[in-house]
Amino acid sequence: MAFTGLVAYSRRHGQRHRLPVLFWVLLLTAVWATVQSLPLGGVFRFLMGSATELWSVSGHEPARIAGNLVESTHAGARYGLAALLFGAGFYFFQTTDRIDRLIGLVVGSGVLCVGIAFVSGWLDPNHVLFFYEPNMGPVRPGWRGPFVNPDLFGAYVAVGAVLALGRGLSLRAQQVRFAHYSMFVVLMVGVICSYSLSAFIAGAIGTLAVLLNLFRHTHRPAGLLETVLLLVVAAGSIVGAMIVFGMAPSPGSALREQLASLAELPSIWSRVLGVAFANPLFGVGAGAQSDLLMLQGEGTTSIWFARNQILQWCVDFGLPMAGLLCTATWFAVRRVFQRWHTEDIPTMIPIGGAIAALLVVGALDFSIETTSFGVMAVLLVSALNGRAYRYGSRTSRFKVLAALHRAPKRVAFGAALAVALFAATWSTILWAGDAMARERVGTVSDRGELIESADRLLAHRPGDGALYRAVGRRLVELGDLQGGAEWLTKAQNRLPADWRTSQWLGLTYVRLGQDELGAQHLRTAWGQLRDFEEAEAAEPNSSSSDEVISEQQVSFL
Repeated sequence: MAFTGLVAYSRRHGQRHRLPVLFWVLLLTAVWATVQSLPLGGVFRFLMGSATELWSVSGHEPARIAGNLVESTHAGARYGLAALLFGAGFYFFQTTDRIDRLIGLVVGSGVLCVGIAFVSGWLDPNHVLFFYEPNMGPVRPGWRGPFVNPDLFGAYVAVGAVLALGRGLSLRAQQVRFAHYSMFVVLMVGVICSYSLSAFIAGAIGTLAVLLNLFRHTHRPAGLLETVLLLVVAAGSIVGAMIVFGMAPSPGSALREQLASLAELPSIWSRVLGVAFANPLFGVGAGAQSDLLMLQGEGTTSIWFARNQILQWCVDFGLPMAGLLCTATWFAVRRVFQRWHTEDIPTMIPIGGAIAALLVVGALDFSIETTSFGVMAVLLVSALNGRAYRYGSRTSRFKVLAALHRAPKRVAFGAALAVALFAATWSTILWAGDAMARERVGTVSDRGELIESADRLLAHRPGDGALYRAVGRRLVELGDLQGGAEWLTKAQNRLPADWRTSQWLGLTYVRLGQDELGAQHLRTAWGQLRDFEEAEAAEPNSSSSDEVISEQQVSFL
């Protein structure tokens, strides 16, 4: 994103070969971020005193400090590689005769990153390298290797396809450059301001719209192979989003849980801001903020903070670096909208469709955080409004209104396409995620696989007492009475008034031979059931017959 802002700034002022002062500022901050992400950076931060809080909170555990440094190394490798790839890409982007090398760079880098991630997962299941999404399910049963982050993989596919098709269809370099800018900004704004699902779907829709737009302005008819490639890229983007996020556990349940946890947001923010201002210059290192908040009693913290990329930058890299990244993002978005009045291609389809998808998905995403959405809105409004963005008229200051007046059908088509594809994809994701979560916990016959599945689900839903109860019941059915009792006890701590949990826990203790403890839980369950029946007097059939406690279960002891 920093390199995007650099190119936008330099090209705007006509400095094609002379680099402005902003370049050296961004270069120094990039080196700063890379160094602080490596083990050397961790040692440096500790010697400078900025890691004092991390050391004290962790209880002087060398193993935890070493683990944080290893994670920082992986994060530094990811950030450094991404900076090199996109920096080299924009360098090649300056001249037309280098576009072939750019295509090879983008496509080859994508294949290389995917290959390294999967090979490292096969060789060492506990090793995570480069781009990954740690909370995704395994690609195959029993494999715990990394899953390639869909944002970056989608970016490689989209940009590579746009460049290759543009080159093959003899488009002018100016048109291909604009397509690259559009795709890159849409993807990266989605990553910054929302969950990766927003970026992936926006990128998929933007890819389809850009390709359709390019096909309409070729100097020759599109061939059969090129048409097939277009359909494959578009379908692959949508199907990929369904597959990847269908593996994520139960987004529908996560939505209800996150809405119920809004009251915890101020305390989480106070902790996050406390960590940020305790380490204002260098931050705490990539990924270390999660450990800090977890050790301070926040549990797995919060998807609310984890999805707010602006706050995470402040904690990871320090306040100056976060400010520079936000500024570069604004330059990048501004650059895209500046090109509206200079290009002859109708840009409202790719830009309008992708932004509509991003706004719709971001507004409904189960992990969206309100301030990030506000930052995105401010960026878009500031880019859309201003006298420098005239579209076909010297007197029009609101180019969006002028573009709507000039091409209303194209805008409507892009928005309708975005909404339709989003609705279909999101419905599939909700259905697949909820169905997978229910079926997997209730039907797994292997204890190890059950525990593994439960741990993955609990990573997203740490306070889900019903999930603890379901796992405990399944363990009891599989014959693991002690393990089932432990899980049911955890469920009871989270559902103190649930009679079903107390019933199963009491029966399990009876089967373990602990009659007194079992009788105590059964009596508790009986009282909870009476309270439940009184509260549900208007709906006498609300409790299922197979779970009702009989008086014999309570009185036989």
